[in-house]
Amino acid sequence: MPILISMYPHRINLREPWQAIAEQNGIAYRRVFSWPTQLMPFEQLWLVLGGVDSAYQVKLNRQHLGTQPDGRLPWEMNITSVVQNQNLIEILCEPDPHQPFRGITRTVFLEVRRSVHLRQLVGKVHWHGEKPGLQLWAKISEASERRLSVVVRLNEREVHYEELPLGQLEVNVTTQPFEAPRWQRGRENVLQQLEVHLLDPACVLAQHTFATGFARHERGEAGVALPRDEAVFESSWLEEADRQGRIVSVVDDEVMTYWPWVWHHPSVIR
Repeated sequence: MPILISMYPHRINLREPWQAIAEQNGIAYRRVFSWPTQLMPFEQLWLVLGGVDSAYQVKLNRQHLGTQPDGRLPWEMNITSVVQNQNLIEILCEPDPHQPFRGITRTVFLEVRRSVHLRQLVGKVHWHGEKPGLQLWAKISEASERRLSVVVRLNEREVHYEELPLGQLEVNVTTQPFEAPRWQRGRENVLQQLEVHLLDPACVLAQHTFATGFARHERGEAGVALPRDEAVFESSWLEEADRQGRIVSVVDDEVMTYWPWVWHHPSVIR
């Protein structure tokens, strides 16, 4: 019987057990997983990998799916047509001899998504006096026959609602300034819960939840450039950053940068 999932995307972490085998050109990680669930006609199954410290190749059931030459960047693919009841996933990693290799097995996921969903969701904080606001960018996977809308909620309070033109495939939303405590050095700062919803008149097509704080960018603070892709939030690097209470944000010149105290990886509240 089909399983109806009420919230999308629905994520399944492919954690242990993984088998690591040393090969001449790297380390091959292999894992068997079952997928007996029948998807609904409007659902898709995606394979998602977060960033690691090496290039890698991905195979599913001995079929080559793709290559990621820059392991710091995330990778994803729709595997609805190739997944079977029993599956073998293989990830061949090519460690950089100049970098410590942390592996990839903590950052591999299956996601059940609706066929219409948000991709590459990123955001930027803008300030109006002491009040923050958000600018959000995203892509919509495919055109919808119904009019879509975007809702932004902070701590379960709606701070923005916007209807999109019919058939639009990109999102560029700017909220009005809202009340939120500003994060500052040397103070006890509290994380806020931020949600971004993609809706049609009948249901929630996608819901993305983050733990976040709002702080002004302080010049001279070191940062590391990251890609404009939401999946980067799933890397083991940023999971480790969570434990240190750090946050991720888009700052100057619309470049996503790794900074303390601005925009937090979602694993904190999951």
